[in-house]
Amino acid sequence: MIILSILVFVFLSTWGLTCLIYKKALRHQVFEKPKTVSMHKDPKSNIGGIGFGSVVLSSAFLWMRGTAAPVNELFLYIFFGTVLLLVGIFDDVNGIKAIYRLFLQIIISLCFTWVIDHYNLFHMESGGLLTWAYLIFFFGWVIGMINTYNFMDGIDGMASAQAVLAGIGWAGIGFLTHVEWIIVFSLILSVAMFAFACFNWHPAKIFMGDSGSTFLGFTFAILPLYLDLSTPTIGARVSLIAGAMIMWIFIMDPLVTVLKRVYRRENLFSRHYRHLFQRLVLNGKHPHDRVVSVYMAFTIMGIGFAWRWILYPTQTLLITFLLISGICYLSLHNYVWAIERKKGRAKRPLQNGL
Repeated sequence: MIILSILVFVFLSTWGLTCLIYKKALRHQVFEKPKTVSMHKDPKSNIGGIGFGSVVLSSAFLWMRGTAAPVNELFLYIFFGTVLLLVGIFDDVNGIKAIYRLFLQIIISLCFTWVIDHYNLFHMESGGLLTWAYLIFFFGWVIGMINTYNFMDGIDGMASAQAVLAGIGWAGIGFLTHVEWIIVFSLILSVAMFAFACFNWHPAKIFMGDSGSTFLGFTFAILPLYLDLSTPTIGARVSLIAGAMIMWIFIMDPLVTVLKRVYRRENLFSRHYRHLFQRLVLNGKHPHDRVVSVYMAFTIMGIGFAWRWILYPTQTLLITFLLISGICYLSLHNYVWAIERKKGRAKRPLQNGL
């Protein structure tokens, strides 16, 4: 009953804050103007991340400290999550060049990694090669998730729907591993994002902006590590793979897109519309909500595999997941390519949006 009351409070708080932010943005004309080629025709407010970000962080601070959650690690998340949220808000309002924004994210991720190593919060043997390899991978995982989530926040409802499902997925993992605080925290995150999604679903009234997307990317990056901390018998490998299974389409789409742009020697910091979901919308026959529904189906598949993996982390299951997810992505990629080829868009230059 207490948990239900907390979730109701989270929903109403996020709904109220988002509504207030939306009205303030209308009054003060805080909008992101659409570019020449854009996913939207009308200017929209892009500071919605302030609402759900502040609710999730405050809920974690007020409720989690009285549970079995790891206190020091939880405050570490709250501190760095707040820093990322504030940097994102400044970027949404004033604008920061992409190279400078990436530099700030690298500094924040390095500081987070250094604190973990310095205070040995994850109880690793210091000084060993394996420890350094783990920390380097961890740093890359965090900075990668922050940016991939930011990349995928490109159409109405995409990032918010993913967060709702991912929160449910992590709540299920918490249930399967008997970690109560992960269950409650994940449900808080999912409910807050559901409230925000009511404003962000197509046609969107407000966007989460960099403040929301980077905060969510950071959150989903560290959840596997906190699961490993709470249940040492599972292990970091199993936890990280479970997290990657839940987020697989949000990892695959940006990764393939970046590799293609590197191969074509394109400026990685320039605006583009090469992600599959963007190309589907720009072809004119696939509305935002239909495209998001396809990606939601992919995420649900990943959640199912993640739940099974937590219980039975076998090599066969991992190979099966890789094969099925690869087939799903290639099928979508070939479908998009076929549409573009039919319309004569496959070789359209970058500045035209494809």
